[in-house]
Amino acid sequence: MKLIEEAILLDETLVISDLHIGCATALQDKNDIFRRIDAQITLCQPRRVILNGDILHEYSGVDAAVDAQLERLFARIEQTCELILIRGNHDIHLSRTRAVRTRTVHDEYVQNDTLILHGHQVPQTPLDAVRRILIGHVHPAIQLSDGIRVEKIKCFLRAHYKFAELWILPSYRRDTLGSELSNTPLLEDTSQAEVFIYFSGKPHYFGFLGQLQKMREHL
Repeated sequence: MKLIEEAILLDETLVISDLHIGCATALQDKNDIFRRIDAQITLCQPRRVILNGDILHEYSGVDAAVDAQLERLFARIEQTCELILIRGNHDIHLSRTRAVRTRTVHDEYVQNDTLILHGHQVPQTPLDAVRRILIGHVHPAIQLSDGIRVEKIKCFLRAHYKFAELWILPSYRRDTLGSELSNTPLLEDTSQAEVFIYFSGKPHYFGFLGQLQKMREHL
C-alpha cells in the first residue's frame, strides 16, 4: 500500500475520498480534480479506481451541470480502469443521477483483506478476515506551527478499529482542508492516531497527533 498525494494506491487500486462535486467552488476546481486524477491514473496505472464517498456535495439534489461533470469523470476513469463507487453521507441523490444509471453504488467494498467504506457509519461487513480499513469522511488536517505562524496541512491518519489497521484519507479537494477533530464512529480519539503528511514526492511520518498538539501548545 502506498500513500500518493491525497490518495492511496492499494495493489492496483487507486482509492480517492471526498470529491464533493457540486459545492460552491466545484465549477472552478473541477478541471484541477480531473487533471489530477488523470495524472495519477497515468502515473500509477491502476486497474481499478474507487471513489470512496461524498462524491457529491449537496444534500438537496443534483442539477444538470453537476450530473454532466459526474458523467465526464466516470467515463474518463472507465476508459482505462474499473470504477467502484461507494456511498457517503452526502451522496443521498447519487443513485438518482443520470451518471449512475448503469453503475452500482456500494455502501462498503472488500478487496482481499481490506475493507473500504466512507466512514460515517460503523462497518456492516464482518471483520474476521479484515486486516485493514480505509475511510474518508473526516477530512483530516493538522495545524503546524514554528512559534510565529500556524499552517493547516492535509494529512493521513493511521489508527486502529477493533483488530484492524485504520487509515483515514484526506479530502481529495485542494480547497477543503479539514481539521484535527474526528466525526467518524470508527475513531473516537484522534490524539491516538499517527500522522503522515505527503510532500516532496513521498509520505513523511510526524508521530502521534496528541504529541504534536502538546508540542504546539508549548511553542
